[in-house]
Amino acid sequence: MATAPEKLSPVARIACESSELILSVASVWEIAIKQKIGKLPLPTDIRTFLDRLIAAQSIEENLSCITADPQIANLGAKRIW
Repeated sequence: MATAPEKLSPVARIACESSELILSVASVWEIAIKQKIGKLPLPTDIRTFLDRLIAAQSIEENLSCITADPQIANLGAKRIW
């Protein structure tokens, strides 16, 4: 967020400014994969797997996900956007 806060929705920006932020290891993994493949879009099956992993962690730890991806909410996680 520090490098491009304008990319966040107003609600997500407020949540980032007023709450403790926790980064999922699945997000770090996704970033590493994208970097390794030259920032190409991930195949759908990998993206689906990572979405499920992030949603499961969010649900298990009772955390909200700040993401533009509506799939996270469809998987049962609390989504802020």
